[in-house]
Amino acid sequence: PPRSTQSRSSAASDVYKRQEGGALPHLAPERVVGKPFTVSEYNQPAPNDYQAECAPSLAVLAALQDWDGVFIYSFQHGNQGWRAQKIQSFFDVNGNPLVMALLPAAAMMYRRGDVSSCREQVTQRLGESLPAWQAWVHRVGTDLTAGTPENPTRSHAKPTWPVVSDTGQFTWDNRDPASARFLLNAPCSKMAAGFIAGATIRLGELTIEAVPTSRGFGVITLTTLDGKPVAESRRLLVTTIAHAANTGMVWNEQRNSVDDRWGISPPRVEIVPATLVLQNQNPATAAYALDPTGARAKSVPVVREGPSVRLALDPAHKAVWYELSAAP
Repeated sequence: PPRSTQSRSSAASDVYKRQEGGALPHLAPERVVGKPFTVSEYNQPAPNDYQAECAPSLAVLAALQDWDGVFIYSFQHGNQGWRAQKIQSFFDVNGNPLVMALLPAAAMMYRRGDVSSCREQVTQRLGESLPAWQAWVHRVGTDLTAGTPENPTRSHAKPTWPVVSDTGQFTWDNRDPASARFLLNAPCSKMAAGFIAGATIRLGELTIEAVPTSRGFGVITLTTLDGKPVAESRRLLVTTIAHAANTGMVWNEQRNSVDDRWGISPPRVEIVPATLVLQNQNPATAAYALDPTGARAKSVPVVREGPSVRLALDPAHKAVWYELSAAP
């Protein structure tokens, strides 16, 4: 039977501000060295002001750790609501734009291999405990062949900011919790996620000039659709999203659940307004705001500035996805 949609507390989560990056990296040391490892259930349940972090953070960590499979829990409970166009419940992501909109970018990060696996492996013996944040730096796991120590050690070492993966592609910067963020700078995928509003962020060929917002939080990704590096790609997908809530959704007084007041379709979506400056050998000559099916809804202007193009992500476009395209 479907899970209850009325009784769960969904306290806000923001992995960027937490000393070890939330619950997710604590899964990494559970991998047994030399054995396959999958995560069968992961989600940050709705309603959640920071749920946009869920899919990309899972994809990045799974790629860094070279996990064999990850599953978001869950697409849909029961046999009703398969064509839902709203946030339905705490765990069902079908109809939830904060997860579904970022799945294309997340899939490329993990399944296409845009994010490289960590180069170095750090292991612990049974009973020991590595700091979970190391999972953002090195591949970690438990070595069952190393025996069990008489006096297991549990490390409480704190990270030194910024935390950077040993591949150099991923950065977690929590020097100031008010601007804590995850950054990804890989050849075919770029991402800025966290408290990025009002910041100028440089990720190789991409510069993000994000506009200040009241929430400050959001996610912007850039993904090549032809598998070529950003510097060479002729088709790119931009995703921008910060917050979403159903029409008429009502939080309780503690603001940790909506109980059964989920509201109705359609969800109201907030993006991260920003200007993107992209350097590319094949500068885009056209840009399109995409509709919820991924089809081109309207042309939007791109401005050439020497070797760069500028694209404005504007709430007036009513889009979370943009396509950048160069002439054939």
